[in-house]
Amino acid sequence: MGKLRDIFLGDPAPKGSGRREFLQRGAAAAAAYAVLGSRNAEAGEPNPEAAVQNFLQEAEDLVAVYKKEFFSLSTKEQVDGMPDLFFFALLTLKQVDTMRDGFLKKFGSGILQLLEMAAKVDEGLRVSFLNMLNRFDCYGLVYRHLHEKKSYLNRKNFIPAVFDKEAHFRARATDFLPDGGEVLDTEIDPRIGQLDQSFAHHEEVKQTIIDFPGWTKPERQRQFREVISEPEVRAVLTQSDCTLAEAYSLVKAVIRYRELHPQSRIANADIAKDLLQKREVFKQEVIAGPETDQFIYFGYGSPLEPFRFDPELLLPTVNKVMRRPVGDAVETKEETDKRITTISGNDELGGGLDLRKKIWESRGKTTVYIDTHGAPSEMGLNSYGKEFNRITVAEVAHALLTRLLNDGDRDTLVQCVVVFEACYSYDFQGNLLAKMKEIYGSRNENYGQSLAEKIGIPFEKILLPTIITSAQEGSVSYGGMTRDLQTNYTSLGPITGEYLLRRVQPKVYESADIVFFLHGRGEWDEIGAGDRPAETVSV
Repeated sequence: MGKLRDIFLGDPAPKGSGRREFLQRGAAAAAAYAVLGSRNAEAGEPNPEAAVQNFLQEAEDLVAVYKKEFFSLSTKEQVDGMPDLFFFALLTLKQVDTMRDGFLKKFGSGILQLLEMAAKVDEGLRVSFLNMLNRFDCYGLVYRHLHEKKSYLNRKNFIPAVFDKEAHFRARATDFLPDGGEVLDTEIDPRIGQLDQSFAHHEEVKQTIIDFPGWTKPERQRQFREVISEPEVRAVLTQSDCTLAEAYSLVKAVIRYRELHPQSRIANADIAKDLLQKREVFKQEVIAGPETDQFIYFGYGSPLEPFRFDPELLLPTVNKVMRRPVGDAVETKEETDKRITTISGNDELGGGLDLRKKIWESRGKTTVYIDTHGAPSEMGLNSYGKEFNRITVAEVAHALLTRLLNDGDRDTLVQCVVVFEACYSYDFQGNLLAKMKEIYGSRNENYGQSLAEKIGIPFEKILLPTIITSAQEGSVSYGGMTRDLQTNYTSLGPITGEYLLRRVQPKVYESADIVFFLHGRGEWDEIGAGDRPAETVSV
């Protein structure tokens, strides 16, 4: 194996040369070794195992180059001592893109040839091969290869079961986007796959489909497949950096726009372009970072549900990313904690009221993170079956509008990000917008006039907050967004909208599609909406 690598790629180690030189040296030879390197030097017979192993070694060498570049590691011992899983967990999204670009430049079309050979090796080696593609964010190339072989729908025969839905939904549309005939019913509405008698909640699934047909409707399924098959729409999506999860969500948003604007003559591709432009703005939104002045967390630690709701699991991540520079150092944890408010506890008084007060008293860049049980009209906590600390749509609307009234800045709400990690959060935000409009235009007995009259501008001129909901219309939430930030977020950079789009949404898409609403004047613009009905797990 070593001899083959020397013949086709030269000395595998960079030996002090930079990444550019290493890539240039390997790029021209990569496609050649994928084919020629697969032949046994003595017998001249194809040897897929040798080719795949050669690739894995070269890819590991490339990982070592990036380890040294990204973390300024000066010795081989330091590079070798950093576990790959730890290294990949620390990567920023920009670094992921850098590695992906370098990987594609080095191996090019040789990857597709290697995929052909990977079908002939044992499952263990194939798992290692596919894992490497996934690490370099090139997993979609597997699907492109299978599509060209007309075997995409039979992909389970090639892809071992260890690859979960996250790897699937995180594949990039620029590498591969299924056409209408290749999208599974369960990818449009996952409940369809839960109707089997072996699924523990199959009776509940049946009922939710009756109550909320959503994307199980034959007409909706047909529309989805038609839109994703349109050449113009496909061109828009495959030229973006969308994951499959984002692409599917955007296709649903196009259909939803059509339903809400039946007289519109805007082409589907132009609707998709507009959604992607809004998405680019949302990617820059900071959910928590050094510029965040206040982070208000409404949740609690219940002995019955400690993993999802315990603020002690989420807030250390928030504290870490919010620390501000102080000279050549950063502020202490205690200093950062002064900008973080936790509203929880097990008393029946205070929680909801405290949250409202913190919102209307807040100033500057503020994130409100509500991590509770939810319903379309209210959210709240419970413990041992006893509900308390509830907050209604009207109360959240009042709190936001009171901040607007009390702050001299009439654009103050645009500095707010409100996260609803709760069941029916999509429905809650829709009711919240309606309630804000209602309260704003109604005369208030305390003021003797409406807020519109007191503030002096119409509601349509007010810049509203950015809203993030963890569930689609009529859906429950599994707490996946909070869970990811608790356990998987290891970057020292701020938590941004881009991270939620590119990393969290694919992880939860199978069961609870996150929806993002970008701040607008008098409204918030939905940039990834579907009409996903209720799921089946009670929370």
